[in-house]
Amino acid sequence: DGKKAVEQFKKNSFDIVLMDVQLPVIDGFTATKMIREWEGGNNRQTPIIGLTSYALNGTREKCINAGMNEYLSKPINRKTLESMIEKTTAGGRG
Repeated sequence: DGKKAVEQFKKNSFDIVLMDVQLPVIDGFTATKMIREWEGGNNRQTPIIGLTSYALNGTREKCINAGMNEYLSKPINRKTLESMIEKTTAGGRG
């Protein structure tokens, strides 16, 4: 769930986060905002890619506004995921 994701993020160091936007307890948008707030006080900026099975108009913008670097809709294509990881880890926001 999103609450546990935030707790684990604060305890560990990650190169990238793949954040499902539809998590129980705290959704991925809120969890991302909480992570970004925590990072701001800890001088970190971990790339976050939102994942969703709902590819609706405005979903990418909602992910970006929550603090995610990018988003992908499910099902995920491996080459697309690899490209997105390269993109978000090589130079900041998508």
